Amino acid sequence: MINNCGELRNGYKRIILKCLMRDWTRGKNDMSDVVVYKDIVAFHPGYYVAEVIEYSGGSPLDFATDVGVAVEDIERLIDGEIELSLDMAKKISKVTNTSVEMWLNLQEEFDRKIIEIERAKDLDSQK
Repeated sequence: MINNCGELRNGYKRIILKCLMRDWTRGKNDMSDVVVYKDIVAFHPGYYVAEVIEYSGGSPLDFATDVGVAVEDIERLIDGEIELSLDMAKKISKVTNTSVEMWLNLQEEFDRKIIEIERAKDLDSQK
């Protein structure tokens, strides 16, 4: 298990909550797993996985081992290249001591924001 100052399973949950709260106040980001158009920001669930890994002091390999998936899958999730599946959400929620629903909601919110960005771009292109 990845360890950050002695925090194990419950530590992941605290890290995730800190990331979620910070994003409400931080604003825009230029990471590849964050899509920004005007004032619309879409955070891919992989963004939060990357934050958990960073704050825990581990690596994608450590996290993948804990979750029980290939490191390539974690890296692709972090890069926003793949959607968060139900299976992956279950595995991540177990390791991070969070709910499956929280992770699935992050994916749903990302998808909604991407649609909102596409609509805004379409409207702007018609002007």
